[in-house]
Amino acid sequence: MRPESPLKTLAALLAGAVVSACAPFVVAPDQPLPEAEAVTLKCYWRYYFLAMDECHVSAIDGHRTGALDFANMTARFAPGHRWIEFEMEYYFGGGGGTTGVCAFEHDFLAGHRYRILAHSFKTSADSLQKRSTTLHSGSIDLEETGPDGAEVGHRPALTCSSGGSLCRTAADCVPHPDMVCQTQPDHPYGRCGIRP
Repeated sequence: MRPESPLKTLAALLAGAVVSACAPFVVAPDQPLPEAEAVTLKCYWRYYFLAMDECHVSAIDGHRTGALDFANMTARFAPGHRWIEFEMEYYFGGGGGTTGVCAFEHDFLAGHRYRILAHSFKTSADSLQKRSTTLHSGSIDLEETGPDGAEVGHRPALTCSSGGSLCRTAADCVPHPDMVCQTQPDHPYGRCGIRP
């Protein structure tokens, strides 16, 4: 039997990635919520000639999305006061990856759609601080669209890290006996890490 061509294998993987990218990450009660009762949050994805800029929802109230982060550009969840973690990624040519992990909280309304806007991330942290293990603050534009189509803009404050998960308690981190939530002064979130 002749092995499959590498091109066919690559095409199948790419098709699977595209199809799964359309499926929303859902954090809801046992029964899925009707659209009128759910909140929809979308991240951005921008492609420029040789560069790609995107974000992915990685946690809602500490509930992790799993290994397929590339598929989490849309999340559906129950309304209320929630904290959201998302990853920002940037690729140029053949290289790149996660440039930051940020979290914010917001009062989300049932039946409303929210969108994190591309190119809206602002921080006063310098490039060294953004790559260190310390947390830094920032903000981003969040667009809200109601069921009637009316749009409202928000600018939530962010806590950001150069990588790794953010947390409020150790339960928000990947389950491991040595994993703790390392808090830092002046930030509402900590960073998941191995116990010192």
